[in-house]
Amino acid sequence: MKLPMYFWAIVIGAMTASTVARSAEPPLAPIIKMGGVALNVTDTERSKNFYADVLKMKVAFIAPMGDKGSEVVMSMSGKIGQGEPFIVLARVGPPPGPGKEGFGRVIINTTDSAGIANRASKGGYKVSKMAVPGREVYFISDPDGYQIEVYGATESELAG
Repeated sequence: MKLPMYFWAIVIGAMTASTVARSAEPPLAPIIKMGGVALNVTDTERSKNFYADVLKMKVAFIAPMGDKGSEVVMSMSGKIGQGEPFIVLARVGPPPGPGKEGFGRVIINTTDSAGIANRASKGGYKVSKMAVPGREVYFISDPDGYQIEVYGATESELAG
């Protein structure tokens, strides 16, 4: 059944009026949450083992990248969503090279900073302790030299 042209004019007019009426309403504030961080690594399997062994992260999924291998996505629960941060490990270009210290690091807040630093040290990774009064803060170098800042937080600080 073919509808008359005036029918479509009414529909388009109603849609336009609806849009104009809605535009007068105040806009909703955007919701923005940090999803995660992605690192260019030289060996995804080696990096996956570091984040699993030292930080106790779990693989959420592995996504094939064609002839470039695959991305490994990890989080603390092994899932992504509900605002849980995640890390993506992939070889997407030339090796990252030296000089990962300072900005460009991954920051972990935990009640077990000494335990994580101990696991890293036992695994042969470079660990240094930063002098921060009343806190245990460690810097751990992952297999590609990225700095992992492990910040000792209290349970109440992490509960929020």
